Amino acid sequence: MIRTVLCYGCETWVMNNKIESALDAFERKILRRIVRPVNENGQWRIRCNQEVMEQYRDIDVATHIKLRKLEWAGHINRMEDQRIPRKVMEGRIYGKKPIGTPKDRWADAVREDARQVLGVTAWKRTSLDRSDWKRRIEEVKARFGL
Repeated sequence: MIRTVLCYGCETWVMNNKIESALDAFERKILRRIVRPVNENGQWRIRCNQEVMEQYRDIDVATHIKLRKLEWAGHINRMEDQRIPRKVMEGRIYGKKPIGTPKDRWADAVREDARQVLGVTAWKRTSLDRSDWKRRIEEVKARFGL
């Protein structure tokens, strides 16, 4: 239930390393409260991260978000060109650019997630075949035992 609330709308997020670390730390903090401390030789101790994640046996929240984002990206890529989500994904924003480092773009994050998680370099072409795209995502989930 916590992950459901935490990941609401996560398909549209652009995550950097700082956000990923914060989400993973939050997840471990909640799981540590759920699994409770352990009593060893009359001394209570809090479980370490590895113990918590071994007991949980699920993918971390950052990988879960990446998979959801990839599912959504494939869905949008297969839409007709007239649909609003497709127009937004492929549209360009015109105007003056702000000073400083450019913000991360959603499409760039999807391309990087597809390369890291699925091992796919041309994600737009690959996602056009719905069954192959879904199979690849399911394989990653199966790798983590889902």
